[in-house]
Amino acid sequence: VVATGTTWTYTLGTALSDGDYTLSANATDGAGNQGMDSTGFNIRVDNTGPAAPTMNTITTPNNSPTPTVSGVAEANSTVKIYAGATLKATTTADGSGVYSVAMSTLIEGTYTITATTTDGGNRTSAASAGQSITIDTTAPTITNVTSSAADGTYGIGATIPIQIVYSSVVNVTGTPILYIQYPGIPVNYASGSGTNTLTFNYVPAAGQSFADLSYHDAFALSLNGGTIRDTASNNASLNMATPGAVNSLSYNKNIVIDAVQATVTGVNSSNADGKWGPGNVINIAVTFSRAVSVAVSTPTLTLNTSPSRTAAYVNGTGTTVLNFTYTVQAGDTSADLNYASTGALTLNTATIKDSVGNNA
Repeated sequence: VVATGTTWTYTLGTALSDGDYTLSANATDGAGNQGMDSTGFNIRVDNTGPAAPTMNTITTPNNSPTPTVSGVAEANSTVKIYAGATLKATTTADGSGVYSVAMSTLIEGTYTITATTTDGGNRTSAASAGQSITIDTTAPTITNVTSSAADGTYGIGATIPIQIVYSSVVNVTGTPILYIQYPGIPVNYASGSGTNTLTFNYVPAAGQSFADLSYHDAFALSLNGGTIRDTASNNASLNMATPGAVNSLSYNKNIVIDAVQATVTGVNSSNADGKWGPGNVINIAVTFSRAVSVAVSTPTLTLNTSPSRTAAYVNGTGTTVLNFTYTVQAGDTSADLNYASTGALTLNTATIKDSVGNNA
């Protein structure tokens, strides 16, 4: 090119292919004297935009509103992270192309996360493959407490499932405890992890009696060293409705616990005081604290006679008094007829139970 004065301009006639180049120039004056080459000027020709960046799996994003996104892009390029169409983070990949950046705060919801990269020539790549994440920072709450057992009266050994219903699916570790009634009878967690309903199985023990089964108070659910969390690892609330209030166990169900066993309160006879000989029938009445029913076989009552004799059960099932009879045999003696011991009432495979099914 011929310079005009000290200024010159040259336009390449053929486009350079992509790559790195060093440009230099020298000048020849009118007398044909050629000067030294100028200092080289490095350029890069890049007519191809960058490839879409890769994006690593976003780990544990659900309970963090600012999840970290990482991956690999073109070295030293500018990486932008989008939630849907909204720009949520910008960073620069290092010399190896590695990038990592925390997104600005996301509100609860489900998002498709993508990344683009822009090179030094201001060319922007296509978006990366989208990755769906859900932001969930709301703790599950207890919406209802009920029982799958029918309304009614239950006795010793019955199994009464109590269900605690959550607002979302929860996972359980360890053995949480639900305390029922006052002062708080512990009932262990039984099942339900991975659903929104946790079951605690209550088995009435002898002596327990409740007019309307309920938990101790609104805070009767204890983790007992375990955990109750949703799928986003949010700790679940343990607060229940106050007993008797809407959505409480005693509001939803009418379950009566009667685990009090019938006991013998007295043994008597309708026969008059005096001496009774062979062939005489002695009527003996065994009185219980509540009505009982006899089934399957015939119980007996062992007496303090010599030789030992037993009185046979006659009737009384469904009442508080069971009647037995003893027929005096020749040679039987007793200075003061009585039952032989506190264990003298023998079932002989029979059952004596109250109306709830508690053994007397």
